[in-house]
Amino acid sequence: SGYIQKHPTSAVAYVQKARAMRYEGSAPLEERVALIERAINIDPESPEALTAMADHLSYRAGEDDGLKSFREAQRLAEKAVQIAPHWPYPHFALWSLCLSQGLLEEADSHLRALITKGGIPAQLLDFAHNMLVGARPGAIVFTNGDNDTFPPEALRAMYGFREDVNIINLSLMNYVSYST
Repeated sequence: SGYIQKHPTSAVAYVQKARAMRYEGSAPLEERVALIERAINIDPESPEALTAMADHLSYRAGEDDGLKSFREAQRLAEKAVQIAPHWPYPHFALWSLCLSQGLLEEADSHLRALITKGGIPAQLLDFAHNMLVGARPGAIVFTNGDNDTFPPEALRAMYGFREDVNIINLSLMNYVSYST
């Protein structure tokens, strides 16, 4: 809040505040979304604000207005890629959106972009390699969050490593298109 008071016209300040509130669980969704909307109103070309809103809408892609939310989230994340083509983070939103809609080839292309643009640290790729290398042929590996899902999927998409291992993200199981 102090940073926002000192920099009231910084879109990134509002996005960072919304993210901090999300991680600490200190505010309802509506309050966090209002901060992201404020960021977009301040700077409609802010890749951080566009990506944050795409992230929010990607969670709604499994709800009743799923296709509408999916399309808007995709549009915002793709706009962020156009504005900041070397910035990897919009590809996280695009990967999960494509995966939730069953667009596997497109999802793989976003994982490749994440690796190419440095969005997944080498340490996480090493962890993913270690996680997959010891798995039996045809094994199922259950994951839950970004840090244990993106890296092994990226290794598979980019390098074809351990494509025989099935990676199941438990937090995406609510999406019908993912679980079928």
